[in-house]
Amino acid sequence: MPAARWRKRLTAALSERLGYKAAALFFAVVLWVAASGDEPTTRAVPVRFAPALDSSVRLLGTAPAMHAVVAGPARELLKLYATPPALRHAFGPETPGAVRLELRTADVDLPTGVRDVVVRAVEPAMVALRFEAFAERRVPVRLALGQVDAPAGLELVPEPDTVIVRGPRERVDRVDAITATLRARLPADSLHAVVALDTAGLGVTARPSRVQIVTRDRHAVPAAAVAPDTPAIGVP
Repeated sequence: MPAARWRKRLTAALSERLGYKAAALFFAVVLWVAASGDEPTTRAVPVRFAPALDSSVRLLGTAPAMHAVVAGPARELLKLYATPPALRHAFGPETPGAVRLELRTADVDLPTGVRDVVVRAVEPAMVALRFEAFAERRVPVRLALGQVDAPAGLELVPEPDTVIVRGPRERVDRVDAITATLRARLPADSLHAVVALDTAGLGVTARPSRVQIVTRDRHAVPAAAVAPDTPAIGVP
């Protein structure tokens, strides 16, 4: 009967005062979690790429996945999975089309409220990025008119005679002039017509996008270029 007696004692030990035992187990788990939360540890957490781009630069595609190796209390590191750190880097107007960027720990911003956490490294150590740079410059306007009945001794000229073109840098560099095309007949009594600039196929925009056709004495000295922010007469 010794075996039966031991089974009875074991059953009693497990079944008596269950409330006290459950409470003791609960507090033991709480203490363990609290202690482990303060214990220093090291983890690799995702990083959000948040570049500061100049208005003349655009990132092509997406940046590759990045991780930061961080060290600190376990409970603080858990916050970084809900609110990932941000990796910041500035790119100015002279940014080339292809960039190999070295990732530094100083570029990683930890979210507000995370304490006692140190960034040890960033993985990968370097990434390849592609950018499209925009530029703008002033170019002359050329007229491409159909049949025109201009008064004798006068010539037709655009006003303004220069405009600002803007677009990808390599496209802007290829633009020597913008054409104002008018294919319809233009009688002498309807001069000062407004004509749209032809930018189709150039991949750029022009400011202003239309010019006015005016007459000028063929022997007059051409007027100075209109200032960039001066609106053209008659151009809405």
